[in-house]
Amino acid sequence: MNTSNGNVIHTQGLPKAYKGVQALHGLNLEVPAGVAAHVTLSSCPQNVETEGLWMANRGTYIADGAGASWAIDIEMGVGNLTLVSQ
Repeated sequence: MNTSNGNVIHTQGLPKAYKGVQALHGLNLEVPAGVAAHVTLSSCPQNVETEGLWMANRGTYIADGAGASWAIDIEMGVGNLTLVSQ
């Protein structure tokens, strides 16, 4: 994965109290395979791209999974966001 335009967050192993990261150009959020993720954008970035199977509806992105379920809230003003489910 090309990470030259921003930060990559590998979500596996993050503590529950993880507060976030400051990204200047863009953000890639990677969710492990089998993890159900519900991502809500509080303020929409300029561009949202997805890799893998994501359902999108008005600032909410959902990846199905049979394992753990994560609720992720992203507050981002400008830049690019890439959601990855592998």
